[in-house]
Amino acid sequence: MATNVRSIQQKLFRSEPVGSQNTPDPQKPDNPLTISIPKTVTPPPSLPQKLGKPQESNASPTSNADAPKSYRDRLRQKLGEGYKTVEEYRLDQDGKRERHWKRWGPYVSDRQWVRRPVACFFSPFGYAHHSLYPFQATVREDYSGDGDAWAHFPHEHARSRTYRWGEDGIAGISDNHQRLCLSLALWNEKDRMLKERLFGVSGPQGNHGEDVKELYYYLDSTPSHSYMKFLYKYPQKAYPYEDLVRENQHRGREVVEFEVLDTDVFDEDRYWDVFVEVSVVLSLYERYGSHEVLFPVCKGRGQS
Repeated sequence: MATNVRSIQQKLFRSEPVGSQNTPDPQKPDNPLTISIPKTVTPPPSLPQKLGKPQESNASPTSNADAPKSYRDRLRQKLGEGYKTVEEYRLDQDGKRERHWKRWGPYVSDRQWVRRPVACFFSPFGYAHHSLYPFQATVREDYSGDGDAWAHFPHEHARSRTYRWGEDGIAGISDNHQRLCLSLALWNEKDRMLKERLFGVSGPQGNHGEDVKELYYYLDSTPSHSYMKFLYKYPQKAYPYEDLVRENQHRGREVVEFEVLDTDVFDEDRYWDVFVEVSVVLSLYERYGSHEVLFPVCKGRGQS
């Protein structure tokens, strides 16, 4: 039995003929059976790339000196120690007539039909420039035969008649000669007319004289008018024109005024916040000395 097993092993693993003798050959060493199985080489797992880090490429990296610089950095490099702020540089350009930054500004009255002088705008930088800032309205035109300007040109006529010496509009801007005027025109689908100017009672209508009955806010403005921001709160209900006039006429001088917040038009926050941002594109102005005025309008808040 052992002889047969030995013979089979020699036949399978040593390639010897079946009839060969089982005696070991002293010239051949009795090497054990070895089977070489190649090992699979597994590469080490690569670390995940960090978020926000660009992959490395063979291209040569761009130095910081070749990166494009902002307008502020280029201006700081140009002026050196004389640099203060970009806005002060604009005002200096405008004063020397190198750039007409004040060619566009808030020169349109919110209301042209009232007797209130224009106020001068004082900026957060401490400058009081000569451009007029229409805080509420301008002096009203009077071409009446008897001098009764209030009855000659009431608010009801403002939407249908043309002024001779000016224009009005909500958040209005224009060039310094008012050749071109831009302003808002809103409609909530409830009012009997467009909302194109601020409403208020006249001198005879108000118990304390003329007064605006609107909610509006001047949020921001640079002295050069390169950036301006305005907010107007427009109710979704019909505006109470008649209620404001009638109630203020019936009140005496010793009683507080009847305001738009005393009505129900702003109840349940049913109104729109209409934001108006006006800016001048600096790149075009710097290169070509021309203007490009951006007039985006964003409205939100409240239920529709």
